[in-house]
Amino acid sequence: MAPTNIQRGIADRAPEHVCVAALTFTPGQPAAAVLANLSELVRREYAADIDAIERDTAPGTVPSDAGELGTDTGYDTTNLTITLGISASGFTALGMTATQPADIFPIDWAQQADQPINPNSGDLVLQICADSAYLVEHVLRRIELTMAGQLSIIWTITGEQRNGASHRGQLAPGVARALIGFHDGLSNLDPDNSADAALIFCGQPGAPDLPPTPAPGPQPAPGPGQPGYNQPGQPEPSFPTSLRPTPGPEPAWAAGGTYMAVRATLMQTTAWDQQPLGGQQNAVGRYKYSGAALDNPNELAHQTDPPAFAANPALTAVPPNSHIRRANPRRPQSTDTNRRIFRRGYPLIVANNSGTLQRGLLFIAFGRTLSTQVDFIMKAWLKNPNFPVPNAGIDPLLNLEVQASPGISQVIAGGYYFVPPVSDPDQPWAWKLT
Repeated sequence: MAPTNIQRGIADRAPEHVCVAALTFTPGQPAAAVLANLSELVRREYAADIDAIERDTAPGTVPSDAGELGTDTGYDTTNLTITLGISASGFTALGMTATQPADIFPIDWAQQADQPINPNSGDLVLQICADSAYLVEHVLRRIELTMAGQLSIIWTITGEQRNGASHRGQLAPGVARALIGFHDGLSNLDPDNSADAALIFCGQPGAPDLPPTPAPGPQPAPGPGQPGYNQPGQPEPSFPTSLRPTPGPEPAWAAGGTYMAVRATLMQTTAWDQQPLGGQQNAVGRYKYSGAALDNPNELAHQTDPPAFAANPALTAVPPNSHIRRANPRRPQSTDTNRRIFRRGYPLIVANNSGTLQRGLLFIAFGRTLSTQVDFIMKAWLKNPNFPVPNAGIDPLLNLEVQASPGISQVIAGGYYFVPPVSDPDQPWAWKLT
């Protein structure tokens, strides 16, 4: 089971709408006091507590609430979640460099071959989710109004849910498809499973050791009985020098917290839609109809079965360079499964000036580290041109992203953050930092 002291917006059902906003502390303002003010504002949002406009409110009064949800308190916040993350610069502003989480660091866009439109990750990030887009908008708008002069919003990304499906546990057939038309989340971690929760949240009892960082450069071929990435006799991958070392232990206060990665990108869906079905399936590694791995029967009943290559990496019905083999190689007797992350991504749909829609992904992921999970997966597996074999190129789905230049993805925005636990499970705004 997930720990009880976690913020909302991680283990809950993912609502229909999301807004992710990065914010910076205003220079000269005491960051700790600003964070306390933000906490109080979040408390009021959960309580549907607004400064209502009364019948006899003086016309010269500047309303402290926009009023788009009406003029009375008590609106429905049943599925509202507001999740706070703090970046490395945020912990510096809070004066916590000596007590900050062990694995917080700024995302290095260049090492991931990304060129963001807005590379600033901010000091804080807020993930605001609700089944009403109006409610999501209200929370951010109230922050803009109430926290003016204390916090500045530097970017905002919105996303929409996949057909109303939950991202937790087994997904019902025919739902939860990504914008490329394939089932999404079939092998996701489940926060209600204690073994999976140990990979999502820091400081959980019985958590496995953190996976070691492989040495840079070409890897030696596996010996008899040793795990390998490829078919017997084929060359092993080469890893970049940018992989981070395994982090040290977390401070005691961080137990129940989790690291959060955000990466918003646009995709070239027209090129994807023009590909034959077989090419699409080979790129993903699953059948489009059922979601089953290509080395299993193309039946809904086999949708969540483990791929056959997990037991025998020599099988190539699922191409070694396919997305599901790069995102989770599943080598027997390896620590690959301990690098898995919990994903709560949302499709991204925005209009552009040419009158068409741009489509992409607001990728949101959580894990007990950055270095051994999402940062490793991106650098060592998905974007490593020498994985799973030398000169393999990058993950075929990442090739769909809009390019700033050859080999460089034009990311919209994103960053790395730590989501602190709460001191009281009944007060999701009571963020614990000591």
